[in-house]
Amino acid sequence: MTVCIATSYFQAYCCAYQECPYIGRFCPAIVGIYPANLFAKLLYGRKKVVKSKVRFEVQVTLATIGWLGIAIFPLYWLWQLGAIFAIGYFASHVIYYLIYGLTVCPKCAIRDTCPGGKLQSVVLKR
Repeated sequence: MTVCIATSYFQAYCCAYQECPYIGRFCPAIVGIYPANLFAKLLYGRKKVVKSKVRFEVQVTLATIGWLGIAIFPLYWLWQLGAIFAIGYFASHVIYYLIYGLTVCPKCAIRDTCPGGKLQSVVLKR
């Protein structure tokens, strides 16, 4: 849970930096960063965001590490329960990301600046 909150916190700056139209309202965000749009409104909604390319890149990196942590961190304990649990958990993340990347990312308002949207564009060669 802490990793999800941290990931959303780092993503919140990215939302504000990119002037995402979903700040403070429904957002089709990928699992693990959904509350970022709400955090962005709380943290940056009433003030002008000081845009820094370096800070943006750092926040993107930290958010990405957090998202990977959500997918990877529990694997050790799931493996202790049985290999099928760990494999199934990780596979569900991969399948979810593929489905999400192919269906939601192409329609997202910030797909041209979001790291996930950029990756999706490269994969689909758009």
